[in-house]
Amino acid sequence: SFDADLFYSPVKNSLADARKKAASGLSAACAATGESSLFRFNAALMRAAGAQVESGAERSVSGIPVMMEPQLVLSPAFRSTVSSAMHKLGGAQIKITARSSLVLDGEDIKVEQLDLDGAARISCVLGASVTIRKLTVHNKGRVLRELSQEEMASPATPELLKLRGYTFDIVEERRIQFDEPGVYVIEE
Repeated sequence: SFDADLFYSPVKNSLADARKKAASGLSAACAATGESSLFRFNAALMRAAGAQVESGAERSVSGIPVMMEPQLVLSPAFRSTVSSAMHKLGGAQIKITARSSLVLDGEDIKVEQLDLDGAARISCVLGASVTIRKLTVHNKGRVLRELSQEEMASPATPELLKLRGYTFDIVEERRIQFDEPGVYVIEE
């Protein structure tokens, strides 16, 4: 079963308003907490499918307390429903460390065995069928970095980052992309 707060996490407050809400014990209801809820939901989903996903820790990001689970992104193409994700992940041997980032983006990706300590992005076009039979990725991954005051004030900084107050700097990431329809097996 999933915690109810994983299903309702509004993203409606600016960073300044979110700090005030958090300081008074209320939900910050901002981009950082909404994104954190998505990561927590995907981690809970993967655990329900039998994956070993290390728990993250609470930390303050731009003055807002957030639970930082591994950054797990199961795209709408991959996870159109909870049931479809369970089918693609169920029975797999999956191990993901707390500092890891994973993006699965494609309608027909099935995971059988994955050991991740770092960052990986696996994507495929419509018509490509990808089976991750065995993949081990250990790299430097992504690092959360709060934006400086200068970055927050700069018109060059994208609004999305200003709403979050942070970014993930990619130090090292394994990318596997299939741009043509076909049947593919990853076994390394």
